[in-house]
Amino acid sequence: MVCISVWAITSKSLVIKLDSPNKDSRDFSKLIISPVSPDLLEIKHHRKTGWYLFTQVGGCGIMDEKAQVIWRSDMDKITKIDYEMYFVVKKDSLFGLTNLAGDMIFPLQYRSINLFQNRYYKIETTENKFGLGDLNGNILIKPIYNEIRLSRFQETPGLWCFNGCDLTVYDTAFNIIVSRKHHRDNPYCNERYSGGVH
Repeated sequence: MVCISVWAITSKSLVIKLDSPNKDSRDFSKLIISPVSPDLLEIKHHRKTGWYLFTQVGGCGIMDEKAQVIWRSDMDKITKIDYEMYFVVKKDSLFGLTNLAGDMIFPLQYRSINLFQNRYYKIETTENKFGLGDLNGNILIKPIYNEIRLSRFQETPGLWCFNGCDLTVYDTAFNIIVSRKHHRDNPYCNERYSGGVH
């Protein structure tokens, strides 16, 4: 995303300029957007879609390349766009996932939401526990783990989920294929072991 600063505001329009133009950006130094709210706080250009993400007093939204508002919400901020129609949004320090139609895929109750392997979302609860969900809002792995990692190079490939000193491995269909207590390679276990496979 390229940050855009406010250049001038009139009663009918807003003139903005790119802070850091580069070869990947459209070749302009100024753009006139009209009309615009006097409560505007921030605008960011999303290069991949060509959209403009704006934040204003009382909400946020998205404008297309013609500066037409195509999505508006009472959320505090849009933090990222995935697949050109899914938005991670923030309100009162909590994150959720919504889409262009305004459907809440994941409710506003998470500490973080991040794209995982370009197909799923890694969700983090306010208790610092991680889980995995899909674009339909289904929870595929419950958020009970200290960390979730994709492993292709271990003896057992799959999704390695660490919880305290325990290890659970899921296959690509999200079936549990390994469940071990006190696993010696668990980086989240503070206990010391004196050798042997656990």
